[in-house]
Amino acid sequence: MELLTPFTFDMSVNDFIERSLFFEASEFILECKSLPLTDQWIKDLNTITYGQRIDLSDLNSDNFIMLPLKVLHNIENVGKMKIGEVLRFSFMVADGLSDLNERDEKYLVYDLEPEELKAGVKKLNHGLFGIIDNIAKRCPQYTHDEILNLSQATVFQMLKIDIDNMNYQKRLRKILAESHKK
Repeated sequence: MELLTPFTFDMSVNDFIERSLFFEASEFILECKSLPLTDQWIKDLNTITYGQRIDLSDLNSDNFIMLPLKVLHNIENVGKMKIGEVLRFSFMVADGLSDLNERDEKYLVYDLEPEELKAGVKKLNHGLFGIIDNIAKRCPQYTHDEILNLSQATVFQMLKIDIDNMNYQKRLRKILAESHKK
């Protein structure tokens, strides 16, 4: 026996939004996560630009349906699209962002020294502009705007190389200081 539901995967986004005002939709929304991704949209976030990743960082429950397609495919009006496909795509984007953030937290780690903490290094938070500005200084062939058009994977690799080099330099200075004490 099939359960009757006010929602179907191929109903329009507009119909879904209208019906969700009167019916509980959370179970249906989660079911959409298991649908296959449609071939018409990207299937992972490996190829997106750094600017797109920044724009997607605003993803939340209020813009979950609209933002991914607007940012990644320049689709402004999703009202007539199939809700199942749209929600599945949004879930892929949310999961992909989570994976990228986990990767960043794992590999973009600088080991702070007590002296750096005492000097107030944690107060130096220049946010996204600081990252973009640092890359522009490192790679003068890119303007700040062009950095936003680099792939997010390229920006990650640049940041990882910088952090790896900083951690190495710090270890080397420590070893050299210890060898001079002897």
